[in-house]
Amino acid sequence: MILDFFGLRQSKSKYKNLEKENKLLKSKLKKLKYENKVLLSNYKNFIPKNDNQIKAYVLNDTRRNEVHLGCSKVMENLELLCRNHNINIIYYDSNYPDSCCSIENYKNIIAQSDILIFNGEGTLHDDRGELLFQKCELAKKLGKKIILLNAVWQNNSLNLKYLDLFDIISVRESKSFEEITKNTSKEVFIVPDMTFYGEKINNDLKKRAIIVTDSVYTHLTNKLKNFAEKNHYEMYYLTAKNENILSEEVISNLNSESLIITGRFHVLTMAMKYGIPCAAFPSNTHKIEGLFHDSGLPKEFLLDENLNISSQVELLKNNKEYTDNFKVMASKYSENAKYKIDEFFNNVERICI
Repeated sequence: MILDFFGLRQSKSKYKNLEKENKLLKSKLKKLKYENKVLLSNYKNFIPKNDNQIKAYVLNDTRRNEVHLGCSKVMENLELLCRNHNINIIYYDSNYPDSCCSIENYKNIIAQSDILIFNGEGTLHDDRGELLFQKCELAKKLGKKIILLNAVWQNNSLNLKYLDLFDIISVRESKSFEEITKNTSKEVFIVPDMTFYGEKINNDLKKRAIIVTDSVYTHLTNKLKNFAEKNHYEMYYLTAKNENILSEEVISNLNSESLIITGRFHVLTMAMKYGIPCAAFPSNTHKIEGLFHDSGLPKEFLLDENLNISSQVELLKNNKEYTDNFKVMASKYSENAKYKIDEFFNNVERICI
């Protein structure tokens, strides 16, 4: 009886082990299926329509499932720029949510590309982006041209070793330029954010209004929300986690006598593009301060969260000199931005010939 009982315990233990192994195999199979799905969904025109086109692998497609005005506009304009400069995008690597996919799964795709275009956007700060850089290393080993563009660069002491991977680099503002050029001999350009590219929406039904948007910081978003509610201003958000999503149509519907209060970099760039005065709080990097410096926007529109929001906004609402100056500087910067972006892509096209 004792032996039988012991044998039963052994059988149960073996069964549990087999059950664990089965679950593990199912998990691995699920991951492989997911990787395959991600690869196929991101694979666009693998066989170019024109063999003379430059074939590009785009790394860090920042679009998500939810709508995000800045990221969507950046990628839309990147696609437009590529079409205008003889570049055919054959693959979009979002790095989200497929970060579980192994680097080797991308090897064959990168091998069929001529260049890897790394959209830096707001990603490269505080030593983030290791997996992205690893994919750049893979492209380098395969002899591909690698372009880092539209980037912020801040607090990247551990990522400095990757700068030699790039054939050409562009950052969006001078503060990133100052930091990155201290650590590389590569050619670096200051090129305005790609939201400035492309045509504006023509909207004849313009109105005067004050609108408020969120921030990358939750505590500041809550302050802005309370400020908007107290003053009966409309509150907008950049992600679909909230009901009132900011779109380009909303901004295009405002006239030049309106005012936007925001904690978002891309709300500031879109406001500048449309000539709408915009007061902005600093974000999680120096990108907003850098843009203020480069564009010459009045410093009064760079807000301080340690001060009373209402008093800072009242100063702007009642000072025509400030708002007129903002519109002049924003217009000048925006007009020059498209030229600079196109010129940078001319350089990209040249290094691939």
